[in-house]
Amino acid sequence: MADADFVFPSIEGLEITGLLGKGASSRVYLGIQTRFDRPVAVKVLDLRGRQSLAADMVLNETRVLAMLSAHPNILTLFDAGLTDDGHPYLMTEYLPAGSLGPRLRGKGPLDPSEVVRLGVQLCGALQTAHLHDVIHGDVKPDNVLIGRIGQPLLGDFGVAAMQSRSMPTQPTVLTPLHAAPELLDDAPISVATDVYGLGSTLMALCTGSSPVGGAGERTDVILGRLHDGLRVERGREDVSPALLDLLDRCTARDPADRFAEVSEIGERLRDLQVFEGEAPTEMHVMSEIPGPGTPPELEALSAPDAELTVPPTEDPREVRSSPRLLRTSLGAAAAVVVVGLGAWITVAIAGSSEQGSDGSGPEQTDNRTENGDQGAPSTTAAPGPPTTLDLPESTLAGIQPGVQYNEPPGPDQSAALQEALSEEAILFGQLPSPAVPSDFYGRILHSLPATFRYQAFNPNEPDDDSVCAGMMSRLLTVTALWERIAIWPNGALAVSVAQTPSEEIAHELVAVLSLDGGVDPEECWGFAYWNITDYDDYGVEHRDIDGLLADGISYNLWRGEDVTVGAEEWAQTTRMIMQLDEYVIDISLGTKQTLSAGDEHVVANLAKQIITRLQT
Repeated sequence: MADADFVFPSIEGLEITGLLGKGASSRVYLGIQTRFDRPVAVKVLDLRGRQSLAADMVLNETRVLAMLSAHPNILTLFDAGLTDDGHPYLMTEYLPAGSLGPRLRGKGPLDPSEVVRLGVQLCGALQTAHLHDVIHGDVKPDNVLIGRIGQPLLGDFGVAAMQSRSMPTQPTVLTPLHAAPELLDDAPISVATDVYGLGSTLMALCTGSSPVGGAGERTDVILGRLHDGLRVERGREDVSPALLDLLDRCTARDPADRFAEVSEIGERLRDLQVFEGEAPTEMHVMSEIPGPGTPPELEALSAPDAELTVPPTEDPREVRSSPRLLRTSLGAAAAVVVVGLGAWITVAIAGSSEQGSDGSGPEQTDNRTENGDQGAPSTTAAPGPPTTLDLPESTLAGIQPGVQYNEPPGPDQSAALQEALSEEAILFGQLPSPAVPSDFYGRILHSLPATFRYQAFNPNEPDDDSVCAGMMSRLLTVTALWERIAIWPNGALAVSVAQTPSEEIAHELVAVLSLDGGVDPEECWGFAYWNITDYDDYGVEHRDIDGLLADGISYNLWRGEDVTVGAEEWAQTTRMIMQLDEYVIDISLGTKQTLSAGDEHVVANLAKQIITRLQT
């Protein structure tokens, strides 16, 4: 493209100071907006003979792009227009740190955890654009700029869209390293195109090369691999297989095999962060974007860090559906829910139905008469006050605010619990993936011992004012925690073992967690509508299945089939909660393909191994 092809537009209040760079279809100039005394970048596009069409659409296109600039991970657009000879230009904020392209080529791949963080944020930007019918079409490291506080900013939004709309069957400029294979067959850009570009970009940032090659290779070689479906070998060994599998799906040759929405990718990346013991990065998806005439209340809700405030209610049942989304129990290993209590992250597998050994329903035993100390506790060491009349009112589910630390009895006993359960190769030998330390309850119980109240909202409660609507526990103390998680392509397992000072506290923790999982009114006693009337005689029946565990071991078990949690679909979910003396064992398993040993038997065998080690 010759210099004469560009006549830089005469824009009032703009002083050009130099050339920042040039590409196959554009040049980028550095300028100063004198009115605001701020540096700007001005990209002038060459649509190669289709300037008349560009003139008709550029204003409508840039209105959308300007609104997208409200997103915290999209480059801010200041102005747009046409040069004297009809070339479109875009004026954006100037970022001296540049883009990730030169960073990758100069210093090599990034740390995988940093790539995951950037990926989550870029997913929010792309999902927001897609919700407003804008396809990027050219996602690559060179189009990801580095913000002034280190955040990724997706640039060139609409450049490829404008190019492709001027020739609807194919983008004018193809970036071979990160182009989706279908673009070689004149397919139009689509959400699937962006999914591929994002996956290819993250792959390059992780390993140093895209799936089809790296910088410096001949274009015809890269196009040949792209056309034939060939891939280069990984250039790095410290990237987790789970992350590579995810990026492989993003860059599948067939668009139908990729993720349907970018937000799904973001949630998977957030799952990986939890798997590594990290707090998940915020993914901002803005379904409404402020524009001309936007009501102030909508503009407030569209802000990246806007929060929805739920007014207090006197009746906890009125908000029962909302707190269940914030459950702190070990429900679901696919949906990551950020709870509003501090930075607690929970991974949940939601079991929605129960099934006994004959498939008809769980066999139930009244553990008040047959289960010994699994039944109603004595009052000699019962925690907290004798009734619930003075318990605090709260609409929050799970562990309540105001956790107390370093209270008697004694120090943190987690080291001894860790030693008792140290044979993890045996414990998790049935799983396709090893288990690693995690901290479900530990995200809020950040030191031990910890004393707290737990509130449960029974999801199985009927509409009438029957028993077992829910409960607020008395003060419960946990003196040790042992928590593990395993994630593989077709499943996930989470397990937590909590040690308490007494069997009475363990009994109450099992009861409140069981309510949280869902029980029918006839399965519990000692309740009057919401609260427990007499702590001398209350409890929840255990949903036992004959043959799973030894006689005398009582547990609650939930099984669900074809369960959808967030963006994940599970063929089966299984959750088991049990008390063993002063211990509470909580195991959740979700699988997309039922394990050959049977999901409930895998959970039961893990429980048996844990029980054996706790009893020795």
